[in-house]
Amino acid sequence: MSTKYFVWKYPVKDIKNPEWVEVTGAEFYRIVKQENAKPEKTRFFKLIDDGADQDMDISVFETTKADFIRWNKEYCKKYRKRKMQAAHKRVFVSMDIFVGDDEDFTYHDIIPDESVSVEEKSEHELLLDKLLAIVETLTEEERHLLDLLYFGNKAALSERAICRENNLKRSTFKSQIAKIYEKIQKSFDQN
Repeated sequence: MSTKYFVWKYPVKDIKNPEWVEVTGAEFYRIVKQENAKPEKTRFFKLIDDGADQDMDISVFETTKADFIRWNKEYCKKYRKRKMQAAHKRVFVSMDIFVGDDEDFTYHDIIPDESVSVEEKSEHELLLDKLLAIVETLTEEERHLLDLLYFGNKAALSERAICRENNLKRSTFKSQIAKIYEKIQKSFDQN
């Protein structure tokens, strides 16, 4: 990695299309030292370094005051961000790590999942058990129709396609499914 310094060949003469000249580090620091001795700066420099690779060359170019102010604002912002990231590095902890010396628990065991309500999950499981018990009380033909529509319908076929494949009248199929729904609803209401 090396640092290259470029200054204007003719300072402040042609700001729109400047011509740069490469100078040594010693010459650059002499210019900066002279500039710092003045009450008001007239020469400004910006660092060209994308920070992507530590082995890349760094270039310093002379620029206008307005361009320097824009660059410096962005450079300071990036510097503060890098400094904060270095000070507050993220640490990833596996939830499968054993906690304590006895290795009986993992973080999964002791940290509750707040996105899942225990009450809602229990209620859902009770309703599912109740539904399965009700489905067991249906006749073989009724269970077969439900199986065609929901459980055996891996291709997500429409009612029309199911009827076509099983040689059923669509109106008969729809009325039988409606009766099954009513039967299930009555069983739910009774319990």
